[in-house]
Parts: sequence; structure tokens; C-alpha cells
Amino acid sequence: MPQISIASVNVPGWSGATSGISLRIYANQYFTAWDGTPIEQTVPKNASSGLGSFFKSYACTVDGSGNITIPAVTLPSTVDSPDNPSATYTALFWDATLNQNVQIFGTFASWPLLASPSATTWAAIFGNVAVVGGAAILVGTVTALPYGATPTATITSANPYYLNLGIPIADALQFLPCTSINAHTFTAPATVIAVAYNGIMLPANVAAPAKSYTVAGDGVTITLTFDIDPSWERIDAFCRPGGSTP
Repeated sequence: MPQISIASVNVPGWSGATSGISLRIYANQYFTAWDGTPIEQTVPKNASSGLGSFFKSYACTVDGSGNITIPAVTLPSTVDSPDNPSATYTALFWDATLNQNVQIFGTFASWPLLASPSATTWAAIFGNVAVVGGAAILVGTVTALPYGATPTATITSANPYYLNLGIPIADALQFLPCTSINAHTFTAPATVIAVAYNGIMLPANVAAPAKSYTVAGDGVTITLTFDIDPSWERIDAFCRPGGSTP
């Protein structure tokens, strides 16, 4: 299994602490490297209690303009594992002062790592363009939404949270982070069309113990049938800012 080098990247829009921030990489499943090295599963949920662990950690720097710099990262690829090629990683920002994870890094909550090329970028890892109903939907290009920040730019290659449907941005379907009220209640920034948990779409209006959700009459309050840890897990929603529904 090759060691993949991921280039250093400067990410704007950081609104968290200016020191003590690290990027922690977690292996979400056990897997064996191509050379036979076992990679242990790591657990971000209990990290602040000392029960969790991380695979690798990289100290980041923050400048006075709200830019956070992630240094070069080296990880073993996952897709060519002989025993678990579906293994994935998760990248989280860790605040040493708060002693907890504070933000998922990247477009997806979990991601595989290809065996080639041996040198890559975060944009290449997260980048992907799909075609749905004849429309190009941009779901890649590295970004960060620290502490629940909401993107405000128009549709660009640097903003994967807007769906490029060839219609005015005011009417475009948007994939946006939700704000936690508690472990199972969240507020979306606009009228909810669908809800995702750590990047996985959830069915609506299904009773527990199924992982599902309901939306209140205000169109923006989401209640889950299960609890999550908002310090590292996330709820996002496909929203229509104009309040309309399909």
C-alpha cells in the first residue's frame, strides 16, 4: 500500500482559535496496508475523555486574517487494502485549549484514499463532479466551514455547497450545515428539502429505532430519532432559500 503525500493547503475563513489547532486523521475501520502493516480503527467520539485515539496529527497555523494552514500530510492508501478496501479516513480539527474536536475538515465526513498518484491534494481527494438529470452538480473542491460558518459566495469551483443547476443563486438548491440545539434537534438555515447525517442521506418520517428525522411546521427545525455528538458529527440539509419546495 503506497504512502500518499497530500500537499499543504491554506484554507480561508477560519473563525476558531488562533493557536493549538491540529488536523487529526482517524481511521474509521481496521484495515491492513499493502505491506502488511495493520492500521487500527480510531475513535474520535471519546477523544476528550482519553478513551479515543487518532491515527495521525498535524499541527496547523492560523494567521491574523483567518487563514488556517494545514501542513503536508502522509497517509497509506486504503482502496488497495487486501482485507478491507472499503476503509475510510475522517479529518477533524482539534482544539488543544478546549480539549476536543471542533470541526470536520473537507466536503465529506469520511473518504477513501486512492493508491495513485503518490502525490495529491485535498482538492483532488474531495473533488468530484456528478451529472444528475443532465445538470452538473459540484460536490467537491476542498473547503472548511469552521464552527458552523455559512457560505455566502455565488456558485464557484471553490464553493461545493451550491448545486450548479443553471438558475439564479437565490433560487438554487443548497447543501448547508445545520446548527445544533441539542444532540437530536437542529436548525437549518433555510427551508429543508432533505437531511444528511455525516454525508449520508436520511429517510424522513420513519419511527425509531430507524435513523430518521422530522421537520417542524416552520420548515427549518429538524428533530432526529437518534442522538449525535455535534462536536464532530454533522447534520446538513438540502435547502431552498426562497422557501419553496419541489
